[in-house]
Amino acid sequence: MIDIINTIKLYPSVIISLFSLIVALIALWKSTLSPFKLNARFMEPLIFIPENSYENSYFLAGIRICNYDSQIGEVKNVKLVVNATFGQGEKTLHDNFEFMAKHIVDYGEIIKNYADFRKAVKGNWIPYTLKKNEKETLYLIFFINFEKTMEWNELIENAKINGLHGILWISTNIFSSKENNWINYDSFGMGINPIEDKNVTYTSNRITKGKDLHNLLKGKGDKVSGI
Repeated sequence: MIDIINTIKLYPSVIISLFSLIVALIALWKSTLSPFKLNARFMEPLIFIPENSYENSYFLAGIRICNYDSQIGEVKNVKLVVNATFGQGEKTLHDNFEFMAKHIVDYGEIIKNYADFRKAVKGNWIPYTLKKNEKETLYLIFFINFEKTMEWNELIENAKINGLHGILWISTNIFSSKENNWINYDSFGMGINPIEDKNVTYTSNRITKGKDLHNLLKGKGDKVSGI
């Protein structure tokens, strides 16, 4: 300890220079060298189920994305993984689906008429680039993967015929240049009442630790509209 103190006394300018160099390197790292760091938070997804055209069902979800570091990064793709269950016991219907981001929409326009979403489309989804410290809020429409369209249509049709309550567990996922892999960000639960012979829209609830999902599990859906 005494040797260190003596060294500092003998070479104060060297010590100060080294300290300044460390501070400069830290500043350089933060300003230009630190990797792309994506922060994302999804708003509660909403599903629109059109009358007698279930394969055209879609999810609407807002997403806030931010790049907290200096490197440019890219949000390559966004998807919702949906675990769907209708009924219980011997009458249980179950399947898993993926809904992929398809369009960027104007939220103020689409909520006027969910059945005619095309009027609200601002553009097709393409990989989104985030610059240093850039923040953005996007509203996206998600459609089911083509390969599972028939299974989704049959599931909803059978649930309607049998008058079954349903529950959708929704996992939100992003594929970015940071991870170069699908990463889950948020989870939601959605109750659906027996499907009716008209357009219907349901919203979801964010799943948090200790949250009471009793009513949700019973399939009591939070209906937005039936237009």
